[in-house]
Amino acid sequence: MQKFMLSDLPKEKISCEQKDLRTAYLLKKSFVGTHGELNSALKFARYFYDLSKKQKNLEAEFMLSIAIDEIKHLEKLGKLLVFLGLDIVYMKYPPVDYLLNKNTYEKYSFRKIIFDGITTKLTSINCYEKILCETINKKAQSVVKKILDDENKHLSMLKKLI
Repeated sequence: MQKFMLSDLPKEKISCEQKDLRTAYLLKKSFVGTHGELNSALKFARYFYDLSKKQKNLEAEFMLSIAIDEIKHLEKLGKLLVFLGLDIVYMKYPPVDYLLNKNTYEKYSFRKIIFDGITTKLTSINCYEKILCETINKKAQSVVKKILDDENKHLSMLKKLI
């Protein structure tokens, strides 16, 4: 039986003609920071789980779709950071372990979960808008604008759930 090793995976070739570490460091917090895409994905995955237990299936599926989008954002930012010349590590322990936290969202009302999601999205939007103001890198601006569009869509959909 042959074992599958990570080293067997094909490596994606990303060339960095000119490093832009200033922009990379601006984006780093959005990648794995306290309010970054990794934590956001975990948070919305937790909302999915808790709302499923409360039989709020439509709302739970919506939270799962946001979690999946956050993971896609994480991948886009990761590729961009490598392109900009920053060595990244995908596995970073988030400041809060959402999956093992005793203070789960099960105790929260549906309204509290939605407001927490809205706060998370507003924080992300503010962060990305600040990055757009501070960088002149066209490739970074393009990626951030696409992510910002998604974040604004998520925010408007969360507001409709109230």
